[in-house]
Amino acid sequence: MKKSTMRMIMSLLVTLIVTCTASYGQSDMKITYTPEEGVVLKSTNPLEGMDTTQLVALLGAPTQARDFISGEKSFYYDEAGLVFMTTGGQVQGVGITFNHDGDDKFSATPFTGQLHLGDISVDRETTPEDLTGSGKVEIICPIPIMCASKDRTAPVKVMAGYSEEGALTQMILLFPQEG
Repeated sequence: MKKSTMRMIMSLLVTLIVTCTASYGQSDMKITYTPEEGVVLKSTNPLEGMDTTQLVALLGAPTQARDFISGEKSFYYDEAGLVFMTTGGQVQGVGITFNHDGDDKFSATPFTGQLHLGDISVDRETTPEDLTGSGKVEIICPIPIMCASKDRTAPVKVMAGYSEEGALTQMILLFPQEG
C-alpha cells in the first residue's frame, strides 16, 4: 500500500474516532426536572448538593471556568451548551443555551441534549405557551420575553428567556444552597 493511501486512511480513521467521541458526549446529555425528583443530570445524578469535584468527575474538565466578582464561579461545557453556576464549591444551578443571544454568562453553543421540565420536552422551538402548560412545574410568563416559576419559594427556580422574535434563548434552573 502506498504511503499516501495509508495517510489518507489514518486521517479518515482519526476523524471518525474524534467525531464519534464528540457525538457520544453530546447525545447522552439529559437533564430532567420535576418537583418530586429535583434536577437530575444524565438520568441518575442529582445536581442539588453536587460539588464541583463531582461535577468535573462526571462531565470531565470544563471548556472554561470563570470567576465573577459576586463570588460565583461558572463552569462552561461549550460542547454541550451548558454552564454550571457554583458558589463555595457547590453547584447552585445550570444554564442551558438554546439560541445564543450574545450573553457571555451562557455558552455560545446550543444545547444538543435532552431537557425535560415536568411533563414536557424543552428544545429551541419551545414557546412560552408550551412552558405554561407543563403541568408538574408551574410556570408563568409575565412578559413575552421572560417566563419563570410561579412559586417564588420553590426549592428549584426555573427561568426562561426569549428573544424579541420569540425564540427561546436560554433557560436556568437555580437551586441555591442554604448557608
